[in-house]
Amino acid sequence: MKKLILLSGIFSLACFETAHADWKQAKWGMSVNQVKAKVPDAHEVSTDPNVQYSYNVVGSERVLLAEDNYKVQDMDYSVRYIFDENNKLKAIVMRGGEYNYIRTFNLLSGKYGKPASSSGNGGDMSSATWNVPQKHLMIKLDELMGTSIRYEPITDAL
Repeated sequence: MKKLILLSGIFSLACFETAHADWKQAKWGMSVNQVKAKVPDAHEVSTDPNVQYSYNVVGSERVLLAEDNYKVQDMDYSVRYIFDENNKLKAIVMRGGEYNYIRTFNLLSGKYGKPASSSGNGGDMSSATWNVPQKHLMIKLDELMGTSIRYEPITDAL
């Protein structure tokens, strides 16, 4: 009986393991130091409002780590690691050139299949979204003055 209780406790803990962020072994909910340990090329970003403004992705999100000159099949991207108010990883955004959209769309489609939704044909205002339930992951690709890929967790909550 004790073995059964121990095994179910271990199983329960395994079910609550943080989902992969699908990026260099970083996981959602990791601290800045934990992400930095997994992504040694990332540099810390100051919380000074002027610095945050230059790294900002959406509204008042906090970019606390960044990685410059990240290459994906000869396309240059800058990577932004976005953290919540408790300094836990909540999203990853890659920003690239305006001509990266179609190639990136094809790469993501090759890896994750047909997007759940898409609009446009690669010009400004094009977008696509992939839901990857087995990884509890949503990927949003946008083309607006450059190509943007946003990785963030999804939950089973309504």
